[in-house]
Amino acid sequence: MTRTAGGAFGFASGLIIQEFGYDEDVDEALRQAVETETGTGLVDEDYEDVADSALIWWRHDDGDVDDLTDLLVDAQANLDGDGLLWVLTPKARTTGAVPTSEIEEAAETAGMHATSAASMGKHWSGRRQSAPDQLESGQSGPGSVPLMALCGPRTCSSVGRAMRLHRIGRRFESGRVHRGLVPQ
Repeated sequence: MTRTAGGAFGFASGLIIQEFGYDEDVDEALRQAVETETGTGLVDEDYEDVADSALIWWRHDDGDVDDLTDLLVDAQANLDGDGLLWVLTPKARTTGAVPTSEIEEAAETAGMHATSAASMGKHWSGRRQSAPDQLESGQSGPGSVPLMALCGPRTCSSVGRAMRLHRIGRRFESGRVHRGLVPQ
């Protein structure tokens, strides 16, 4: 069972997986399955190099939609190219469960969208997130300089936040409203 759950992530051998939100309630068997699948140990959120993919353990008590958005942006900024990003939450109707709508809202604000969902182990659900090609390349807009070029690849902690602010600005320009804010 655990081997299947680890394989469901879609990780290949040799990948570096960065883990966010580790706590005593995580599924250790699932973590071990990922390490077995990749042949490498998980690295923590303080890892300062580029990661191939990320796992985010997120519970209702970890924060609100804005906190999850910030974490998604930060995790995405650490990924190499088209790395997979999984948000793991306690299953529905259990302690710490997070409504799907909150994950979707955070992902959309972070410039991502869900590509699949799966049951991950006995107590956790997973949602795979990905970014559109434009964001993966670091482009901030048509004809503009890639945001990553401002700081070098994956070295500027504010790049993710800059990408988020740019996306929010584009929503206002296009007439889309974000979190109840109305342009004056």
